[in-house]
Amino acid sequence: MENTNKTYFMPILVILAGAFFQLQAMGLLGTTSGALLEIAWPAIFIAAGLDLFFGAKRILGSAVLIFSGLAVLIFNITGGSSETWNVFINFWPLLLILFGIDMLLCGRSLAGSLLVMIFIAILVYAILGAKGVVPIPDVPLPTSSGMAKSFPITTPDPGSTPSSSQSRQIDYLLPPQANVNLRFGVNSGKLQLKSENLENRGLTGSIALASNETLSEEMSQDEFAVSYNLSSNAASEIANSEAFWNLKVSQGKQVALSLKMKNGYQIIDFRGMNFTSAEILNNSGNIDVMLPYTSQIPINLQSANGTIRIFIPQGAAVYCSYTGNNTTVTYPENYVQSGSEIYTTSTTGQVIPVNVQLSNGTIKLIEARN
Repeated sequence: MENTNKTYFMPILVILAGAFFQLQAMGLLGTTSGALLEIAWPAIFIAAGLDLFFGAKRILGSAVLIFSGLAVLIFNITGGSSETWNVFINFWPLLLILFGIDMLLCGRSLAGSLLVMIFIAILVYAILGAKGVVPIPDVPLPTSSGMAKSFPITTPDPGSTPSSSQSRQIDYLLPPQANVNLRFGVNSGKLQLKSENLENRGLTGSIALASNETLSEEMSQDEFAVSYNLSSNAASEIANSEAFWNLKVSQGKQVALSLKMKNGYQIIDFRGMNFTSAEILNNSGNIDVMLPYTSQIPINLQSANGTIRIFIPQGAAVYCSYTGNNTTVTYPENYVQSGSEIYTTSTTGQVIPVNVQLSNGTIKLIEARN
């Protein structure tokens, strides 16, 4: 007896998609057909998986084909930067195993197919969690209570010789919010900040304080942004502090940076950082800044006295506007100065705006060699 429950929706949808792509390949729907076809061709695997599921009810085989098609499609769109593609690369042999099991079952056991898929999913999740690719349930960060905490970083054992510095590990989980506000108040020493792919961490690194310093931490959040406020305080001023802040912020977030230091040396690497604002202030000391490859957001630098070095990556340029009563400026040969503005004579590359306030010292524009 003929099966009257047969549906025509899926095959008609596949036929229409094929006709659309064929028209694209023939150039009848515009000049961007090549790029579209290079991205969309994995739809063949997705269509085959849907046919295997609706036609033969083979869950494992259809899941393998659909996930493979989606993974390759995501790779074509993102250029391999997607976490889904990384998972596919690490675990594609498991898909081959699943397909072999599906061939053995031939769709005869729906419950068996589901159990196998659940077991494989648990195994993959456990492996990814061990590697830090996916977050394993952890103690969440406390929500904002409006109260900051101030404490010595470490407490020495009674009778031991006091250490010249104290260390604190910074390790904040990656927040769901797209925006991160970083507010640092550094008493003295050296601070180094850069941006990296931290997977499941929003801010990480270490802070080694001087012996008479304490650290204050405050975290607050709303539905749009999470804010991290870190500041150090000292019982007395230190001429040559051994304090060292070495921090990394996640590349996947939009960062609003506000950094204030009383006395010390700052190294800020903006490459890879997606920042919405940048305010870097030194009361006294040197600042080194590596500019991003592209940005229309101005970077604001200020110091009472010292040297500010601005490193320009290859393929980028800087438009520097400065103020200062006793300030000298050096810049590359392909740059010119007009009043208090310095800019390149070349029109190629992204121009990064930088505003500098330096009362007494030197501003150096340096072309970095990658």
